[in-house]
Amino acid sequence: MAFALVLVIVASAVGQFNGGVLLGLMALFIAFFASCIGPVFWTLVPEIFPNNVRGRAMIVPVVTQWVTNALVVLLFPLAFNRVGKLTTFAFLALHGNIAGIVRLASFAGDERENTGRD
Repeated sequence: MAFALVLVIVASAVGQFNGGVLLGLMALFIAFFASCIGPVFWTLVPEIFPNNVRGRAMIVPVVTQWVTNALVVLLFPLAFNRVGKLTTFAFLALHGNIAGIVRLASFAGDERENTGRD
């Protein structure tokens, strides 16, 4: 996913930010998202909660995701027009990479402590 966003930044920086290139790169981004991280939210989050509270507890992550998605959809055109396409896509790529590295580092710490005998 980050690779597709980096390619959008490169296309923007070299002046190749046209409809066909952008459409192809966004389709690549969506394909990666839909096949990797997209369905994880809907399968992993319900497993966190015990069965007796799962239905009620799922309100919090679902509402959080919907509100966050609404904010992104609302603020993206504003950021795109105010700070420009290069800065907007660079911020999104950087944010996605940093968030991914932080999550990966947090899981790696758990695995180092796991001896496999538990």
